[in-house]
Amino acid sequence: KPAEASLALCDSLDETAFNDNGLADCRMDPSDGSGWKVDVRYGEDVDNTLPVVIDIVGADGAVKMSFTETSEFAYGLPDFNDLDGDARADLMVPLMTGNVNTNYAVWRGVEGDVPYVRAGEMSGVGFGPAGDGLISASARGSAASWFTSYFIFDNNLLVPIATAEVELSNDDEGTETCKVVDDGGLARIGLSMEGAQLRFCAEE
Repeated sequence: KPAEASLALCDSLDETAFNDNGLADCRMDPSDGSGWKVDVRYGEDVDNTLPVVIDIVGADGAVKMSFTETSEFAYGLPDFNDLDGDARADLMVPLMTGNVNTNYAVWRGVEGDVPYVRAGEMSGVGFGPAGDGLISASARGSAASWFTSYFIFDNNLLVPIATAEVELSNDDEGTETCKVVDDGGLARIGLSMEGAQLRFCAEE
């Protein structure tokens, strides 16, 4: 189907174009060489629940795919992140923001006529590739704790691997302790608990 009236690029808008939650209808560019553009439009807010309508637009101006996510108390526009380091941008749509962490719908960028596939959801404050196809998602637990969860894409779905949990003690030295919890995926990537402890806690 043809795209609606062309939207301004999100990066070109000044602050007056955005509402108090940092939202505005605008066009995003993945800048990964794929040629796609991503139009983001917001529906009517009903009891802090907001439909986020996303159109993926080709170079010919036609909408190649369209989908809707539901945002609730979320802040900021969708964003692009090459989560697994495959040089293709993945689209992350904010669904809900807590005191610190934000829960995102993850749409993986893929080859082909359908350029994005919904892979699942992740929560945190920082996301990115962690080597060997692993994806890291870092989240705050409290003022003295944080967590980094690791995932892989399998069949374009997010699969949890393990989580490194870090606690800061309240002694004078501010000692950090780190432990790894198997989220059911260590065997899948051929890593023992000892190996996971060495790898993931060293990264923390």
